[in-house]
Amino acid sequence: MDPLVSSRQFLKIILIGESGSGKTAFLRRFITNSFGNDYHNTIGATYISKTIDYKDSSIELQFWDTAGQEKFQSLGSSFYRGADACILVYDTTSALSLSNLAMWKSEFLLQIDFNYREDLPFVVVGTKADLTQSRAVPTESAKEWCNNNSIPDRLRFETSAKTGEGVEKAVMAAVDVGLRHSFRKVVYAPGVIDIKDFHEKKSFCCC
Repeated sequence: MDPLVSSRQFLKIILIGESGSGKTAFLRRFITNSFGNDYHNTIGATYISKTIDYKDSSIELQFWDTAGQEKFQSLGSSFYRGADACILVYDTTSALSLSNLAMWKSEFLLQIDFNYREDLPFVVVGTKADLTQSRAVPTESAKEWCNNNSIPDRLRFETSAKTGEGVEKAVMAAVDVGLRHSFRKVVYAPGVIDIKDFHEKKSFCCC
């Protein structure tokens, strides 16, 4: 068995980005392979999980879908700490959502354990790629943003929750780099919320 896998049976993956950027729809596509237009802005943060088969083992992916509204940013510290990977989400139809990712990334790094800031992996996800007529973020702009923020282009994805394009590839990239990161760190840092004490789950959560 791969030692990276055997060392952990779960991964904590955080999704951050502007409100309305498509984080919840992205997760719904991965968790249930479905799409709907009945979304409301996430309030605070929502926990949802899915167990996957990975290299002859099972891993529980613990996703934390965080609110993108400024008034909820102060909730971040408790939810961010202990993360194994972070998915930075922007909306390909909103240039502002991409430029604001730098702020979200900085806020995230301020809240996590100092010892893990340098090598904690980020995956960049552009959503709503199917809305080609409304695109406001050229692929080259996203590539340039990743280069300026020290994120390899192989960890950049354009996705569509409506068609499913790129969603699984993006999540599995987060799993790959998250496992390598978790292999190098000590379980959870102090002060991390225990999922057993967190009861707000999305109605589309797989059981």
